[in-house]
Amino acid sequence: MSPTNPALSPAALSHILDALESVSPATVKALSEATGLGQTTISRAAALGISRGALAHQRSSDPISGRPCRVLVPAKGLLLPVLTLTRGYGSVRVVDTELNPVGTAVTELDPTAPPEEAARLLARRCLTLVRGLGSAGSVTAPVLLVGQGLSADILREAVTDTLGVQPLAVMRHAEAVARAVTVRNFTPNAASLLFVSVGEDAHAFLLLRDGEGRWVPSSLGENLTPALCRTLRGTAPSAEGIRRGTAVFLTELCRFIRPDRIEIEDPRGVFPDGGVLASLLPSGVEAEVVSNRDGLTVAEEGAALTGRRMLWEKVLGKDIGRK
Repeated sequence: MSPTNPALSPAALSHILDALESVSPATVKALSEATGLGQTTISRAAALGISRGALAHQRSSDPISGRPCRVLVPAKGLLLPVLTLTRGYGSVRVVDTELNPVGTAVTELDPTAPPEEAARLLARRCLTLVRGLGSAGSVTAPVLLVGQGLSADILREAVTDTLGVQPLAVMRHAEAVARAVTVRNFTPNAASLLFVSVGEDAHAFLLLRDGEGRWVPSSLGENLTPALCRTLRGTAPSAEGIRRGTAVFLTELCRFIRPDRIEIEDPRGVFPDGGVLASLLPSGVEAEVVSNRDGLTVAEEGAALTGRRMLWEKVLGKDIGRK
């Protein structure tokens, strides 16, 4: 049981935190319906979160009745950096607790340099960026997104040495995307999902649902990112080239794997509408272009969600287990 509130169990609080990530507006009634917990339990959890500085109440209007109501939202004042590091590319996105980007730094890296040097350079860029944000909020430890083929342990150590604090988490793109897709509740009836990103940092992997309905990366998709990158490198670096390369990749892949759904992240806008995308795919294969949230890639969103959840759990009590 929670040491601060014996009537609120860690399992119940974890359910409520899960619901807070996807229920909108997050009224006591809506959270109760989403979790199956009583409204009294929800109110106790809200009081605990507010007293610890993790959550806050905000005035709003009921979307159906239009009546004034109070909704539970993440407390303001914390900034979470997300560092993305791949071979030759790095970025820093600083977001607030509602996942709104408040600062961005992007840099090209020397792909021949040791990865730990690139990690230290990116961490220094992070320091410069957060100093420039002034009094926008208190900066937490970062979440580090690590590209394929890079050592998470080496990069964690390099970032820790530079920032003086360990990252909250070190994640692979597949893990971070799975987290974001689970919270967004993409294609609730699908059991398998192929995620393809054709942005500056192209990647692809297969996600499967586990027994609790969460998306998890499948080992069958471990080699999809290198295959996508090889295909895209073989086409012209234009919108038409990216469309053609993506079509070739998907056509070849669908000969062996038939996912229930294909989601394509297109931050460069090379697929102007669904009809263009459908014309490039094998017959009978459904696909949709993913919308990015306020400039965040899906992987960055998943990393930020993970970091925020870890902060919530740290603030609300170490004995709170994830669902």
